[in-house]
Amino acid sequence: MSTQTPDPRQWCDDFQIKLMAALDAAWAVAETSKDPAEVAKALARARLCGVFAATARKIAAMVPAPPRRIEPVAGGPPAVALPVSPAVPQAEIARSALERLKTGGGRRGRP
Repeated sequence: MSTQTPDPRQWCDDFQIKLMAALDAAWAVAETSKDPAEVAKALARARLCGVFAATARKIAAMVPAPPRRIEPVAGGPPAVALPVSPAVPQAEIARSALERLKTGGGRRGRP
């Protein structure tokens, strides 16, 4: 058994290829066979492929998508750096909110 954990996206892609091949094979048997038992077995395999595919979709949904990189538009305006305000500590924000409440600034229109 391998000690490396495969990339979930790659695993889902590989698994999808296997499922498609298994579903094609089951479909071919169901179309060409005259034996009802073989057709039933092929349809059961096709249903199982559907269950596996649903599980693989759920696994793929649990993995966050890789961050998308936004490319600048050719011929568009140049990128402008927006001014960044310095980070205000949370304690300072809380103190100013408390002062506003004490002075009546947070009374919501009450007298």
